[in-house]
Amino acid sequence: MMRIEHITWLSQDAEEALLMIRDNSYSCEVFCQPCTYQTGDTIKNPLISFEEGNVVKVFDAAISIRKNGENFSHEVVAKVIDFDKQLVAVGDIMIELSLPLPKDVKNGEKVLFYPDRLDAM
Repeated sequence: MMRIEHITWLSQDAEEALLMIRDNSYSCEVFCQPCTYQTGDTIKNPLISFEEGNVVKVFDAAISIRKNGENFSHEVVAKVIDFDKQLVAVGDIMIELSLPLPKDVKNGEKVLFYPDRLDAM
């Protein structure tokens, strides 16, 4: 379950916010617009990944998600949950990729990617 731990408003008039999302083990900051969430709410739909560039299969890397610097980009090592739906997970944080997964990846395997932004809908 993805829970909103904190909201930082970029523009309340435009309903743009950064959400700190957390499950039991992992956390990440995501963009949301229009944002109608409140602190403590749960997000039921997968996060949307934008411009993840080259998605590659990895073997020895630990599942992780971390922000790259001051912009919206992240480094993500995630487990493939549903190849056909391009759905991956970091713990209970579900992410839908905008680009197809590599053909040699199967459900249950891990991938590395660098999305320019993760969005909550």
